[in-house]
Amino acid sequence: MEFMKSLGGPMPEFASPAKVRKEAREYSSSIFASYEFLKQILQRHEATIQKRWTGKTRQQRLQILLKAWPAMPASHRPDFEAFRRETNQQRETGSKFKDQFMWPCINQEDLLQPRMMLLLLNARGRNPPPVFAAVDNNAMHLGKVAKALVPDFLNEHTMILHGAATANDYGKLLDWDSHPDAFDWMHIRKQFLPGEGLLVLELQARLMSFLVDFCQEILHEVPTDTITSDTYPIQPEPSLKNDGGTSGYTSLAVMAAEAPYRLPLTLDLEMILGIDLTGGTVRPGSTRCFMRC
Repeated sequence: MEFMKSLGGPMPEFASPAKVRKEAREYSSSIFASYEFLKQILQRHEATIQKRWTGKTRQQRLQILLKAWPAMPASHRPDFEAFRRETNQQRETGSKFKDQFMWPCINQEDLLQPRMMLLLLNARGRNPPPVFAAVDNNAMHLGKVAKALVPDFLNEHTMILHGAATANDYGKLLDWDSHPDAFDWMHIRKQFLPGEGLLVLELQARLMSFLVDFCQEILHEVPTDTITSDTYPIQPEPSLKNDGGTSGYTSLAVMAAEAPYRLPLTLDLEMILGIDLTGGTVRPGSTRCFMRC
């Protein structure tokens, strides 16, 4: 306890294993339920959602976003703005801007662009939540460094997020004494500290619920009980028009802006070799993104 106080900043909550397991189960159940529902919606309606969203005016898009996520921040990277608006002393007693620090990519400036919201939907609805655990943890980096987001503290345990295939395994808590690899997985960052794992689960639970609500707003005339029924057969996955223009080139600026909304990818050496360094573009046929914001 004294050591924690000596570090300065808000004190973390000292959570029990039972409390962490309970919260993790609740979050993971919600995340996977939303994911399965979203996946089934997209399998049947993604082309319709794309067509309707791109055909709406900016004001119509804003109304839909605010219904699905009330009080959505207006500006790009709202965590930076929140950091400027609070002093360290104010954050000592608890930040007023938790949402901005936890979900910096959820903002009007980015999501009102037709392509960003559709990229986010496609990535999260067609790939399981554990794929995004690391990038979602990284998205909260400023909030944690600024001590606006303070993970709960539970010693001698590791939380499993990477590689989990089911809700029961996602957020599973391992005791270092009862599992031979639990400490090493935490130490080499293959898995998560319990407190940071809970933050990732909290982030994903609200994000996935938001995406489901968004789809239901777009498909407002389709009843919830039939939206994923056999009334609407599964369709081939539609493609999303590239913003590279007629040249087929994708600028690095566009790739960097879109990266938080896409499926996270590993370093792609083939793609790097396709970069035209003089023009800051990627040759057609080598458009897979290797950059992260």
